[in-house]
Amino acid sequence: MPKKIIIKNTPEDRIRELVNTKVSPSTSFVSDNFEINRRQQKSKRKANSSSTTSFIPSVVNKVYTLTAVQTDEQLNDILISHYNASDTESKISIHWSTTPINNLSFTVSSGLITATSGGSSSRILSTTIPSESSFTLSAFLETNKNLFKSDDKIVYLYVVCSVLGVEFTIVKE
Repeated sequence: MPKKIIIKNTPEDRIRELVNTKVSPSTSFVSDNFEINRRQQKSKRKANSSSTTSFIPSVVNKVYTLTAVQTDEQLNDILISHYNASDTESKISIHWSTTPINNLSFTVSSGLITATSGGSSSRILSTTIPSESSFTLSAFLETNKNLFKSDDKIVYLYVVCSVLGVEFTIVKE
């Protein structure tokens, strides 16, 4: 039989106690009006503003925009997974730049970006991913939280793969 869990000292319990004891700690409230205090508390909370998107390349050895990190966003994670019915591994390459893709030209060889012209891009990752496997960049992104944070420029992430079946899941806040 499941145990009954009783949560004590909730905001409702504290307000009930204040009403019953007729004590009003002035430092706890902005106003005597309960509705104003309740609304103010909500405005202080950080809303869960994370978004998750996915991207699946449809052509091998073609560079795609994986995501664009806006000036008010933070990149939290990229999950990369791969499945190929023939059990074929795929090479993948992820680069970043502040230049939009329509201004860049890439040289690609077997799923790897080997050169960029029209602007610059920097490699984040180039690797071979076996079929039926996945990995995440969360530890890298956690360690380098401000790497893609810019006050005035959008940061673009570009991706290419050598075999179809690679999927990317992007989590931003």
